[in-house]
Amino acid sequence: MTNGAITNSRWGLRGSEDLGGGLKAIFDLESGINLQDGSASDSRRIFNRNAYLGVRSPYGTLTLGRQKTPLFDLLGDSYDPLTVGNYNENSWLPGALGAGLYADNAIRYTGTFKGLTVAAMY
Repeated sequence: MTNGAITNSRWGLRGSEDLGGGLKAIFDLESGINLQDGSASDSRRIFNRNAYLGVRSPYGTLTLGRQKTPLFDLLGDSYDPLTVGNYNENSWLPGALGAGLYADNAIRYTGTFKGLTVAAMY
């Protein structure tokens, strides 16, 4: 088994809890793993991809923590579909735009209204 642009291995925990009234508590903890030797793909942190919690409602989703930026969601599949799984290592897009595709300690809102998706992150 080898890692590559579209074959990165990941492990993680993801879940939700119905809070009633259309609200759900959500969380996602995800990390890359190197299948050749079992090592983490990033030795600086346990969850190097996603590590967030949030609330989902009919009006959108609010999340807090380390997570993908709206730029990742907007441009990843559109401009570089073969590399989106391994974006930070292989893609031309983050360097070209001078932007990161994951953000630490971020607050993010995403909602879809009549087919229009809006996203904001701080």
